[in-house]
Amino acid sequence: MLDRQIAVFELESAIMNGEILPRWQHANVISRLQNRRVVIIGGARQCGKTTLANSLNLENAVSFSLDVRATFISARDDPEAFVTQAPGKTMVIDEIQKVPELIPAIKVVVDKNPRPGQYLLTGSVDVRSKPEVEESLAGRIGSIKIRPFSIGERLKLPPVFLDVSMTKSWSNSTLDKKDYFDLAMTGGYPEAITKTPTERYLWHLDYLDALLLKDLKNAANIKRVDALKETIGIMAAWSSKLMDKTTIGALSKVNRNTFSSYLNALKLIYLFDEVSFWYKTDYDRVGKQTKIFCNDTGLMASLLNWNLDSVTADSDKSGKLMETFVYNQLRSLVESRPHWEIFHYRDRYQREIDFLVKSPEVIFGIEVKTSSNIDLNTTKHLRWFREHIVPGEKFIGIVLYTGKEVLPFGQDCYAVPMSSLWQNS
Repeated sequence: MLDRQIAVFELESAIMNGEILPRWQHANVISRLQNRRVVIIGGARQCGKTTLANSLNLENAVSFSLDVRATFISARDDPEAFVTQAPGKTMVIDEIQKVPELIPAIKVVVDKNPRPGQYLLTGSVDVRSKPEVEESLAGRIGSIKIRPFSIGERLKLPPVFLDVSMTKSWSNSTLDKKDYFDLAMTGGYPEAITKTPTERYLWHLDYLDALLLKDLKNAANIKRVDALKETIGIMAAWSSKLMDKTTIGALSKVNRNTFSSYLNALKLIYLFDEVSFWYKTDYDRVGKQTKIFCNDTGLMASLLNWNLDSVTADSDKSGKLMETFVYNQLRSLVESRPHWEIFHYRDRYQREIDFLVKSPEVIFGIEVKTSSNIDLNTTKHLRWFREHIVPGEKFIGIVLYTGKEVLPFGQDCYAVPMSSLWQNS
């Protein structure tokens, strides 16, 4: 469990020394501030948004937190005066969703002055979905999503897996299957990483209660929080599967429309993601269902009351956990790069690929296997996709597995240790 031990040590040392671990989105936030009048950092509560904003060391910036009661009242009672109190500076406003009336007031300011970097906002609710934001700040706002820490961020490593994959320069690994399970069950919330399994389980449950109490009211009008909480558990168990609103709604004992409203709310507070089906080519052949993923495998494991022994002994649990774990690492990597996209593939002939990552130069087909043993049959859908769907494009097939060696399996298809996701170079 060396990687986890190092990652925990790095985080504990950072906390004790007042150090801020670098986030992969740091450079993107700086870039957006240089080009957009308003930038918003969105992400789940306690995943590091405010810390990232404070780490930017912006010159001529002034910060306000709407978690502070007096600041909240000032912003709520006179939005126009609040947003104009720091002319010529970058105004950093934390938890913007608490006073959405600030958005139209900001629009008035930035319509008069095109200077980039006037406002840096953070939010635990995706305020971009609100009509007043879409209408007010279209073309003026740059959005950056922050997720719970990836393994690479915890180890202070750069996001180079996709670059390494282009050159096929992956490294062998020293980790075994249980090491990966342990890393996945820890998750990426800073406060949870350093806790014992029992403490982490209790922290995640308290976190969910606080999230629903504090952020849900800013995301949607949910009347039955108890039913929503039950739905969250069912969706956690559904992570990595194709979205089926009718079935999940039936398991949750709510109708399809109610489930849709629950799903939207949970996406707004950054608990779950949907991954789109591949639609770039051969649109008629592919299935049209999205896949759903929990945004943190530590939280997922706690919601389902899983422990290391039960996951190790159950192939269904371990498969869901590891595909979700790989998704969370991949999504952080993809979002650190402009113009990269992530999809999944499944067609009516049951051919499927867990993830397709597309850049302007190359397409990566990525399969996730909990096994430490791989054979040629494992890559058959990757090879079929390369030959029939994208025959004229650069395609590299990767099977991320729990084995220790990089192994070739046919033309441009490889079995690669999962630890390559946080490989240094």
